[in-house]
Amino acid sequence: MKAVRLSREDLHRLGYKPGDGRGGVIPVQSPPAPPPPAPAIRVPRQRHPNTNEQRWFLSAKARWPGLVIRYEAISFRLAAGTLYTPDFSGWDGAHLVWVAEVKGAWKLGSQSRSVLAWKYAAAEWPAVTFIFAQRKNGEWAESEIRPQ
Repeated sequence: MKAVRLSREDLHRLGYKPGDGRGGVIPVQSPPAPPPPAPAIRVPRQRHPNTNEQRWFLSAKARWPGLVIRYEAISFRLAAGTLYTPDFSGWDGAHLVWVAEVKGAWKLGSQSRSVLAWKYAAAEWPAVTFIFAQRKNGEWAESEIRPQ
């Protein structure tokens, strides 16, 4: 709160009397602070593959040298209203060839949810090959659901 010093005439006009203990100083309410600036447009952070995903990516590049392999580049909207984003997608120009979900050894219960989402997406998008790769004892175990 700011304080403003006024003359005797101004104090008299405002109803203050000499000797009221204010010494000619009247507290004045400061104007409200300006609103904070609007947040900048939020740009999604760039995502990077984890160690297992990076290993599988290197093996996929060797297996499909002519394809462009992108990390989390596409999301499928499922009938339940949820989104499924596979770890990798293989592209031949503008044509989606396959999508892959990569997991390590089963340690967390949340991995079963990703398998379920992978199966639902494969059932709802039958024109795409769905690959599920899991690293077990240093080797890749893969399951595929191919287009019908």
